Amino acid sequence: MKKNKSTKELKDEAKAALSANTQKKVLLYAIPVVYAIISNIQVFQNWVQDMKSMTDYQVPPATSSILLSLPVGFAIQIITMLVIFIYMDLFKQPDSKIHPIQDILDKINIRLLLKLLVISIWMSIYIFLWLLLPVTLIIISASIGSVVGSETALTLIPLVFLTVIAGVVLFINRGFAYSQSFYILYDRYRANNYDVTARQVIKESVVLMKGEKTNFFVLQLSFILWGFLVAFTGGLASFWVTPYATMTNIAFYYNLQTEKNDTVTTDVGVTEKSDNVTADGIEKSNTVTADGAENSDTATVDVAEKNDTVTADGAEKNDTDIV
Repeated sequence: MKKNKSTKELKDEAKAALSANTQKKVLLYAIPVVYAIISNIQVFQNWVQDMKSMTDYQVPPATSSILLSLPVGFAIQIITMLVIFIYMDLFKQPDSKIHPIQDILDKINIRLLLKLLVISIWMSIYIFLWLLLPVTLIIISASIGSVVGSETALTLIPLVFLTVIAGVVLFINRGFAYSQSFYILYDRYRANNYDVTARQVIKESVVLMKGEKTNFFVLQLSFILWGFLVAFTGGLASFWVTPYATMTNIAFYYNLQTEKNDTVTTDVGVTEKSDNVTADGIEKSNTVTADGAENSDTATVDVAEKNDTVTADGAEKNDTDIV
């Protein structure tokens, strides 16, 4: 079985895929990156305004920015997914011609987008169900703490802390398990397999990520310094970091698929070898049986001929005696 590629090898593949037509490939992410920068600036301004209002003992004015940001944010998410699909094509064919706006419009597929929405809903449901136990324990602990005395409530703090940690770990674990779902769905649609269900895609992602979550976690950690650079530059570094990280994650996905195919090929090879050995054994057994039967028949004929000879001699001798 082929060995997993290292983080450096995956990043080198991503850089190689981005090396041709780099400017246009980066330009594909212009809309999502600009929106992210503007959103971060707005969040910072709102935070400053809230701090000022609290200092002046004023209630912050209600705005409609949240309501306006919901549909805009949803549209940006769709554009981001379409760009990721374009990047999947570019990873396979890095030298392809790029027309940023037209390529995004060409990728719009209502059926595909609806399936993406269904997958997102199912992923949210699964994660919620996984987190139901730790959340329930936290709620029960908080309820007990409000009923009993403060000293007894302090003894529950370690339990609550461990439960929170377990919940965070579980959330990350499930998120990683479902992380390849969108890539798998696009590959199915690219292969004209439109009948695949959302749950089948999620299940395949879980199988694909089995034993690979630690590697994926290490890969994400390798971008932590890039994240600091993005924060330090006010988001401007995202114009390179976002395409770079996206292409690296795509390289990780295709490495998993290659490894899976190699495993299947190896298993088939072992099966064929086993069949050949079995066939050879059967043939050898049949040969031995045939040889044994032939020897037995020969021996039987020899004994029969010998007995006939002895009988004939005995009869001739008896006839002579009588005469």
